Order: sequence, then structure tokens, then C-alpha cells
Amino acid sequence: MKKKKRRLTRVFAILAFACLVLFGYTDVSASENVDTPAKEKEVRFYVRIDGEEQIENGTTHYPQTLYSSGVAGELKQKIPMNKDNCGDTYIDDIRANFVTEPAVEEFEIEGNHYSSGEYTIKWYVIKEESDFWHVDGILVKKPMYTVTFFDEDGTTVLLEKQVREGAKADCCTTPQKQTESGKAEDGAAYQKRYGFKQWKSLAEDCSLEQLNCVTHDLAFQAEYECTEVPVCYYIRLDGEEQEDFGSHDPSAYSKGVEGTLRDLCGICCQDDPENYKEKIKANICKAPSITEFDLTDLNVKDSNQQDVSDALDTYTIGWYLIQEESDEWRVEGILEKNADDPEKPDDPENPNNPEEPNEPNQPNDPKTPDEPNQPNNPEQPNNPKTPDEPEQPNKPEQPVKPTPPKDSGQSDVQPPAIIAPPPKTPSVITVTKKDTPVSAAAATTTSTIGTTAAKADVVTTKTVVKTADETESTKWLCVAAVAMLVLVTLAGKKEMDRV
Repeated sequence: MKKKKRRLTRVFAILAFACLVLFGYTDVSASENVDTPAKEKEVRFYVRIDGEEQIENGTTHYPQTLYSSGVAGELKQKIPMNKDNCGDTYIDDIRANFVTEPAVEEFEIEGNHYSSGEYTIKWYVIKEESDFWHVDGILVKKPMYTVTFFDEDGTTVLLEKQVREGAKADCCTTPQKQTESGKAEDGAAYQKRYGFKQWKSLAEDCSLEQLNCVTHDLAFQAEYECTEVPVCYYIRLDGEEQEDFGSHDPSAYSKGVEGTLRDLCGICCQDDPENYKEKIKANICKAPSITEFDLTDLNVKDSNQQDVSDALDTYTIGWYLIQEESDEWRVEGILEKNADDPEKPDDPENPNNPEEPNEPNQPNDPKTPDEPNQPNNPEQPNNPKTPDEPEQPNKPEQPVKPTPPKDSGQSDVQPPAIIAPPPKTPSVITVTKKDTPVSAAAATTTSTIGTTAAKADVVTTKTVVKTADETESTKWLCVAAVAMLVLVTLAGKKEMDRV
């Protein structure tokens, strides 16, 4: 009976364990089946038609007729969100929970299609309904922001625009600043031109990139680059004047050299044919000279179409045009024959001794009583120390300075250095050893040194031969002695083994 009871107890225990397992499995699967429908609910976005934000606490429900058709979207977390559980930041918190948000154009309200350029949607609640997770909002007009462009002074407004949030604002066109003119201390006129550089942001959170999507007020200030306009002088190479203002072929002119003008104004032959050169000359403050122009390797002609490249020092520059360019003031001229050249026929006489004709007049001067003595030594006026001049004849020793040729003679004395080669090519001395019957190889010794050294070498050679023979005999004696020592040692060892 006890055995039967034990068996029944085991059976009941097994059945109870099986029931517990079955009940536990059923409960788990049932709980999972309950949550699954909630996780599978999709998200729909709706826009309230009447534009009124409703009070939401997570349990309120309103008729579908008050909303637009739903548009699919996606949330990061499917949790209720409204003003009650998020506080004053509920609008920003709700938008931050969006993965995808439909655009305004996707909603149709009462058959009207709203443009995103004027409206945006204010989302105010996320709640769970029986069919979907609902995200509700209302249409609101986007705020307007001001975009202002100031001149470099920061107060002069060049352009001001009102732009809706998210819209794109056009940048102000390139502003311009008037050219500034004046005069320096030396009377030279100067002109400063200004070019637009960039728009500078007037706030840390302001940049030109934000004009593509305006989200707040923006302000910019103009910046300019100042360049002082140079005055450059040019020489026309063909010698032909340009009578009016116009373009210029660079190959027809030399390179420009900077200078200055008293007034920056255009002057040419066409304006005043009679006085234009005088006006230009009077207006030049500082013009470069001919030597300042690089006319090397250029075929330059004067107003008479003559080649002047080999006689530039006999010409002057005749300036005939002042013209304003985009990057400089340009002054042009041609080479004209120097007016002083015709008066230079006396020049061939002057180069000889221009001052000598004046010397014979010196005796006529009343203040030179000693001058009659001077003709005795006409060559001495250049040397006031006449007492030393008689010694100068003794100075012919200076021409003796051809002593330097002695130095050249010393170069001839250098044969001692040339004598050095003989030892390098000494005579060959042959010594025959008659006393010692040595082998034919050692019988004759040849030395390439001096006579005295040759004898010493012969003796040395004999000694070396004897030393080699003795060394050879000594080597064999040592070998024999070692062999005897080994034999004696072996014999002694055997005797010891017998004993």
C-alpha cells in the first residue's frame, strides 16, 4: 500500500507541475497578445479646421469633423504629450519627438491648399485613440523677421526687408563708395577709389548662409577696400601723338613709370590744340626722366621718325596726353630733339681743354705779380708744391717698378723646383755579387737610388739572404728537437706502464 501511495503521490506531483507550466505559459502569451495591438498602431497627424487650440489632458476626444484628413508621420516615442504633462515647453517638446513631420502642403482644409510660405503648423498634443496615435495642431502664420544691410558707418541703411520665418532673403546688391580726392603736402594730387569687399555680420548668430532660411532678425555691414590710383607715365615708341582719348596698345608704349600730377584731369590735343602741351607741362608735379624708362632692346623713334636708341641723351620727352583709366591716370609722351643740340658746335673744341684758353688771361690779372714766373713751369700749376718737383725727375725710379718683371724672373728661378724631378728619375746602378755564389736570382741586385745609397743597399741585400738561410736551418732544428722530445716522452710512459 505504501508503494502505491508513493506512486500516486509522484503522479499527482508531476500533473501539478505540468498544470503550473501550462498556466504560466498561457498568461505570458496572453499578456503579449494584449500589448501587441497598441504597438502596431500607426501615427496620424491632423490639423484643426477652426484654428482653435483645444484643451488636452490625454483623455479628451473631439469629433472627426473638426479636423482635416490624417497624414501619416512617425514618432520617436509613442507616449502622450500635452501642456499638462510637459509644461510651458510642450510645443517644442512635441516637435522634438517627431521622426517625420508632414509639410503644410499635404493638408487640405475645406478644399483650400495652404502654402508653406505663409503658414506653419503649431502642434499641441500627442494622444492615443482607438484607431491611431493622434498628433493634433492648428495653422498659424509664420512670424516676420527683419533683414537689414547697413553701409560701412553702421547707421546708413542701404536695404531693409521683411521676411517670413523659413523664407529666403535676397542679399543686397553690391554697394559703392564714392572716390576720394585730395592733395598731399608736396602739392601732388591723389585719388582713392573704394571697391566692395564683403558683408560683415553685426551679431554672432548672424551669417550670410542664414539668408537661405531666415529664422530671426539679421543685420549686415558693408566693408570696402581702398586703393590709391597711381599716375603712370609712358613713352610712345613710334613717335606719333595720340590726339584724343581712347584705347592703348601696350606694345606701342614703354613700360609705365610712376610720377605725380598737380590736378587729376584729362587733357589732350582735341580739347585745346594750341595750348594742350603747356597745360600738361604746368600740371606735371613730378615726371620721370628718360633714364628711368626701360628702353633696352626697344625700337624707339622720335617725332621725326628717326631711330634714337643710340642717342637718348640728346632728347627730351614731350608730354601730350593725360587720361583717366580704370586703374590709373595715364600720361603719354614722345621723344623730341633737345633744343640745345644746335648750339653745341663748340663742343668739339671744349672736350680738348675747355679751361686752357682761360689760363693765358691769368697774367693779365693785376693780383698775380708772381705769375710771370709761372710760365717757366707751365706744367706745375696743377702741383702747388713746386719745391718738391725737382725731386720728381729722380722718381724715374718708379718706372723701374718693372722690378715686378723680376718677380716674373723669379718664376724662371723655379728650375730648382724643376731639378726635383731628377731624383724621381735616377740613374740605374747594377751591382754584381762576385763574392757569394748565390742563386742566379740573388746574384744581381738593381737599385734605383743615388750612388751612395746603392752601396748601402748591396750590403743590406747580402745580410737579408744570410738571415733567410739561417732561419730555414733553425726551423728544421726546432722540428727535430720537438720530434725527439716526443719520442722520449712516449718511451718513458711505456716504462712507467711496465713498472
